[in-house]
Amino acid sequence: MKPLVIFALLVVATACAPSTNARLPPSDAFYFPSGIVYQEFGPAKEGHLYVASANYDKRFDSGSLSVVRLSSVSGLPPIGPGVSPSGPVQLQNLGSDFSQVFIQSFAGEMAAYIPQDASGNPRHDCVDSGGGALPDCPIRLFIPTRAEGDLLEMVDALGTSVTCLQGGNNCVDPSFSLTALERVGGGKPRAPEPIGVAVSSAGSGDVFVTHLKAADSPPKSNQLLETYVVHLSATDPVIDEKSFLSLRNQCALVGCPITSSVALGSRYAYFSSRYITASGTVVFSLDQRNLAPSDGSATVYDSFLETAFQTLESRGIAIGTNERRLYVAGRSPESLVVVNIADPMAALPVLTVARALTLPDGPNQVKVIPRQQRGDLVVVTSSTAGVVSIYDDDVGRIVTQITGVGSQPFGIAVQSGPNQTCQGAVGSPPVPCARIFVSDFGDGRIAVIDISDLTHPERAQLVAHLGRAQTCLLQESDASCVNTGTP
Repeated sequence: MKPLVIFALLVVATACAPSTNARLPPSDAFYFPSGIVYQEFGPAKEGHLYVASANYDKRFDSGSLSVVRLSSVSGLPPIGPGVSPSGPVQLQNLGSDFSQVFIQSFAGEMAAYIPQDASGNPRHDCVDSGGGALPDCPIRLFIPTRAEGDLLEMVDALGTSVTCLQGGNNCVDPSFSLTALERVGGGKPRAPEPIGVAVSSAGSGDVFVTHLKAADSPPKSNQLLETYVVHLSATDPVIDEKSFLSLRNQCALVGCPITSSVALGSRYAYFSSRYITASGTVVFSLDQRNLAPSDGSATVYDSFLETAFQTLESRGIAIGTNERRLYVAGRSPESLVVVNIADPMAALPVLTVARALTLPDGPNQVKVIPRQQRGDLVVVTSSTAGVVSIYDDDVGRIVTQITGVGSQPFGIAVQSGPNQTCQGAVGSPPVPCARIFVSDFGDGRIAVIDISDLTHPERAQLVAHLGRAQTCLLQESDASCVNTGTP
């Protein structure tokens, strides 16, 4: 990856690296986990789980980005055999290879740039400092954080080795601030409270970041509200004024849409919006990604989906494997909105609601599991209800709802692929299968859900929890709070 180029106005020292006497985040556990990514490395395709801890109650001086090599977690069952008679296994020990770097608090979603070759496969042509070939290229993780500085943090990861973009284990200071221009001129452009992120692994990689609070001018005036989509390159990350793509033409129509999550297609980026035109989406053409500020605001399209089915707000959004579907998690009413895309490469995309299905309270994140020669499976977390739902697009309905996953399930990562199979019934050939990892924001664990046969997603089972429960908010004397200092 190319060296980092820094735009001086937009990189700020917002916090210092945690010192020896600091209140350090747990070095062997998660704490308010939010964003989550699964990735395999090496000839053996060893699975690694990357988890952002949001440090939501600010008990510690920073959040953290942790990595678990799953093969080192003793007792984690393989996919397929099913849940043990005693129920899901509780695995508090995350293994000797657990490692982490420090990030700012209030982490949101997380996404990874995975270098690809011309055929769209992960690259294996990286070269180490001695000139030797490596079996894998590092991936680059992007984590928006909403605490001081409103930072976009970047971490390079190769297996259990995690390093901040500029080296070391302190990714807070310095890092990209999305609000550094608050005290310059009219205080714009800026993106307060960044939350969602998506990355394309094609070429140099497009990174798009959303934010939850409109930028006013002058700051704190609540005047001249404007929202942005922040765009940068994954391999050569630079943030300057050109990186902020204004949605001001939408503000004139319906009030500034507060973007939440983003899904990237080949030609268009689709943004879910909170509070305004929620069941619809804001659609942005990737043809405009390099607009100069002098070109005016970017042209975005209102999908007008709310004229067919309206919700108060939307959260997660995911694009189908052939780009003919969008899946949007809506609230009030709690719904999975399934959207048809008539032509994902058209000059203007036409989106129509195919169906809306009732979900448990507080739907949040959405993840698609592709299946060969079959329709998508769609996983949805419902944070308020503590439920994970699975939708099967072949049958057009929710086929199972998994309870007991934990408190406030949020982020989703999936272990699956065209070559991943599990043993089926005795005497039968192996069948495609998948493992789902869900971050339990409220109790500090990762729920592990297995689909032992992708043709029967209704058989999905909760098989394990990773990490120890965080109970500091309830019991100050709990063992998970030892040596954490005073909040």
